[in-house]
Amino acid sequence: MSKKTAYFFILSVLITIPVCADQNSDSNKNVAYEQARVDYRAYLDQLKSLNQQYKEVTGELKNIIQEEGLPVWDEKTGGINLLKGSDVLGSGNANIKETDSEMTVILELPGLKKESIHITIQESKILKVTAQKKLPTEPVELLIQLPAMALDRGQQASYEDGILTIHIPKLPQSKTEVPVPIQ
Repeated sequence: MSKKTAYFFILSVLITIPVCADQNSDSNKNVAYEQARVDYRAYLDQLKSLNQQYKEVTGELKNIIQEEGLPVWDEKTGGINLLKGSDVLGSGNANIKETDSEMTVILELPGLKKESIHITIQESKILKVTAQKKLPTEPVELLIQLPAMALDRGQQASYEDGILTIHIPKLPQSKTEVPVPIQ
């Protein structure tokens, strides 16, 4: 809830409190107080309902992506491919640091079996991480959109204290200079 929404809600509750000529009238204060409580409870119920609807919609989207796959643009072929995965991330859940020559992806993935971690790069732009959790034993699969094209060699990874760190060299950008004739 934004501050503006909260402000307008509180203001609307205060406006509904009746202004009494006799400020000492306890019954009018109690009625206004009870009405404010009822209004606030109704507001909280609406927030809970909206939160539940949001969870349902995002759950459905996750199910569709799991069943159908994530559409990604293949820059080599110019077509669209569907990547399948049990969990799809943008770069929002991954901490990605970039330099001119390298991308470093840092993921918090506690409880993984270190020997089960497999990392691949698909289509030079998608980082795929698969592993098994220790307890409960369940598979983990993440697809992460990289901010730049990856070099197909030289990747390094480490997993310590639940943190997976992956260093990925960038594909060098070719620079083409276009001459401008002087007339």
